[in-house]
Amino acid sequence: MLGLAFLNGQGVEKDQINAAAWLNLAVNNGCKEAIQQRYNLDKQLTEYQRQTAQDLSNKCSSSSYTKC
Repeated sequence: MLGLAFLNGQGVEKDQINAAAWLNLAVNNGCKEAIQQRYNLDKQLTEYQRQTAQDLSNKCSSSSYTKC
């Protein structure tokens, strides 16, 4: 849900990198609904943006969600 909020600017400023990071986390945690959203967003991002999102989701996950 947070990934979609960042993607659509619902309650937060639109931010594709944060959207991708949270969608990555959702997919990695088994949320099948996030797969298509992440795929669609990935097509719009540059390689640098995709890598930045991946780095953010890795940092968040490895810190048990304390550094997100």
